Amino acid sequence: MCTPEFEDQQISLWDKQVGRREMRKGLGMFSVVLLFCCLVSAGTAFGNTYNNALPPGLAGSGTPITITLDQLGSQQITGSLTPQYSGGATFYANYSFSFTYGGNNYNENYSFCVDPRDAQGSMGGYTIESLTSLSSNSVPPSNVGYLESAWLVNQVMAGNLNRVTAQAAIWEIMFNGSNGYKFTFTSDSVGDSQVGSGTTAQPQTGSIEWWVNQAVADYGSLNPNGFYIAATTQYQDYLIYVPEPATLLLLGSGLVGLAAFRRRFKKA
Repeated sequence: MCTPEFEDQQISLWDKQVGRREMRKGLGMFSVVLLFCCLVSAGTAFGNTYNNALPPGLAGSGTPITITLDQLGSQQITGSLTPQYSGGATFYANYSFSFTYGGNNYNENYSFCVDPRDAQGSMGGYTIESLTSLSSNSVPPSNVGYLESAWLVNQVMAGNLNRVTAQAAIWEIMFNGSNGYKFTFTSDSVGDSQVGSGTTAQPQTGSIEWWVNQAVADYGSLNPNGFYIAATTQYQDYLIYVPEPATLLLLGSGLVGLAAFRRRFKKA
């Protein structure tokens, strides 16, 4: 029969062993959850389909791809785009596109039109170029509109701006008359956008003109990492956003550190 002191020691030892087992189980489960979150943040779905991702090495390579254009819903904008649609027209306002590369499928959901040309369902000859080469302190005048537009897309991702108003504001930035094209907003199909009743200098807060002014004033604060232009010589160009791989590497290094901690704890 065990003495009370010995029984207490055995119970204490058993509690520690159980506690260690439970902690190891908890760490193992946490590792699985973190790995799953890492895959989700990468936009990776099972079956070789990747959302908001690019194939490694594609950007800047000049390799042409064929994209399939998909609208994310039925949102449309009515307005005029001179000179080819000076009498008014209806334009899609919520874009996404997909493509196949290396046997995998890629879907770009944060896609915004930055080109006055027409589009069709399947379009070839696209190359992907990064905006990271553009500096907020030294930007070629022809590229400032891309950074201002990217600032608006960043507001969409932050939940501060809806896609339809963002697209209308991007068109007003890109087609402001300086390049021979002029876009004028009239209305949209879902009532998301506001023309604004204020002056050009002080438009109504939240209106298209207000967001244009915000982008022009604040685009220098934008971190362009993750923004790309999908460009071709025949069809519309698109501004897209893809999460930077560095974020995924940070999560991956966390998993490695967690595994190392678990091994160290087990030895102890």
